[in-house]
Formats: sequence, structure tokens, C-alpha cells
Amino acid sequence: MTTENLGVDAIDERGREALLAQGLRLVDAKPALMEARKCKTPDEIACIETAVSIANAGYASFLSFKPGMRERDGGAAMYAAMMRAGAEVVSGGVRSKLNTYDVYHFGNTDQIVDPGDLVQVNTCGTIYAGYKVCIYRSFIVGRRPNAKERDWYKRCYDRVYGVIERIRPGSTTAEAAKPMVPAKNWGYSAEQPLVVAEVGHGIGMTYEEPVISRLWSFDYPQALEPRMIVAVECREGEWGYGGVRLEEMVLVTENGHRVLSNWPADEIVPVGLVCG
Repeated sequence: MTTENLGVDAIDERGREALLAQGLRLVDAKPALMEARKCKTPDEIACIETAVSIANAGYASFLSFKPGMRERDGGAAMYAAMMRAGAEVVSGGVRSKLNTYDVYHFGNTDQIVDPGDLVQVNTCGTIYAGYKVCIYRSFIVGRRPNAKERDWYKRCYDRVYGVIERIRPGSTTAEAAKPMVPAKNWGYSAEQPLVVAEVGHGIGMTYEEPVISRLWSFDYPQALEPRMIVAVECREGEWGYGGVRLEEMVLVTENGHRVLSNWPADEIVPVGLVCG
């Protein structure tokens, strides 16, 4: 019989009962695991960079998307491309029309994508050697973006990179969160609905620390440390029209930061043009 503590992450009830019968004290392993995963080793960073390259294969496949195809046609082509590139798990999706403004993740449906539709494409959750990516890009089908859409994207881009510019060792998540705008700008009464759309979050084997958000960071700032990897995402648009979204993955270096996601992000990308 022992009286030692045993950290557990996932265990079924029969296993729990058996360990308790041996006198073990079961404690939550998650705090220790999150602390261990917070800063990456060089090998972990290399795995994540490979996962980013695999995600690029998915985005490259979407350049062949055309009006009249369904969301899931684009998603299927991306999945196949990323599997061929070496992913052990593929994830992500294609969202079009009004769903491009929703903060939540509805995509890869049977919905037909028409000329002029805004489309958001993500590779979030694609895995190589156990390590995930979280990347968003914005496209438009059949035409080039108009002035309103370009303005949305510029605001989204400027906000993402405003956060990224503040990511450096010795700074905090409170400093990094300053460029993020209040949820009331979009008519929300609280910050919670934007947690999955206006946020920076650690990424590696899972979604990890640190967290950059107006909801938490100002009251509970976290220090930014070398070898953390943070995914920064923002969105813009309007109800009843649609929107744009951008997410970049950023490594905190010894002297600043380095953006790991390298698929072009300067503008909304037209695909399947039906006119010049």
C-alpha cells in the first residue's frame, strides 16, 4: 500500500477505482503538463514548422477552387493534399457566404459557392508528429475584392500584426492584447463570444498557454517567454454580408519574434476568376 500522489490526465472509472484501492492519491496532471508544454524545444519547433509546410499544401490546393463547387469539395481537396504532404491528422475547413462572419467554425458543408462569395479557409488542427497548426486565410471566389472587403481585411491584418509586434520576451499578454478591440464594436454585450475569433493562444500538442485576450489578459497577465508559440487571430465584416479572417503562428525568440506561418497574407486572395 502506498500513499503517493499520482498525476492523471485521462482515465476511466475502473482504472481510477483500481488506483484508489492501492492507496494512491489521484491529482490532476494538467497543470504540470501545461507548464511543460509552454516553451518548446528545438525539435518541437522543427515539427511545428513541418506542420506549417504541410498546411501550405492544403492552401495551394485551394487555388484550384472554382465557382459552382461545394465547400466540401474544397475541403476534400485540402485534406487529400495535406495527407499526401505527410500529415498524420488533417483538419480544417472551407466556409463561405454569411458563415464567414460567424465567430464559430461551421464549414465543409454541401453549400455551393457562387461567384463573388467570400471564403475563409483554415487548417486548424492539422497534425505532424503530434504537433498542431492553427492558421486562417481569406479568399474570394470568381472576382476581386471590393473596397469594403479590402478595408475589412486591412483592419483585420493591422490588428493581428499589431498584436504580433508586441510579442517579445519580457513583455506580457496584457501588452499584446492592447490592439484588440472591444466586443461591443460588433454589438456583443460581453467579451466571451469573441474568445474564438479575437485571441492569441499557445499552440503545440494542443491548445496551450499563453492566452492573449481582452477577456483575461488585462486582469491576469502572463509573461511571454522564448520558445513559446502563439497563434494570433482576428476577424472583420458585418452581419448579413460576411467577413474576413486571418491567423498567424508566431514563435517568441530570444530577441523578439518570428512568424512561422508563411502562406501569403497581405490581401484577400481571388480564386476561380470568371473575369479579369
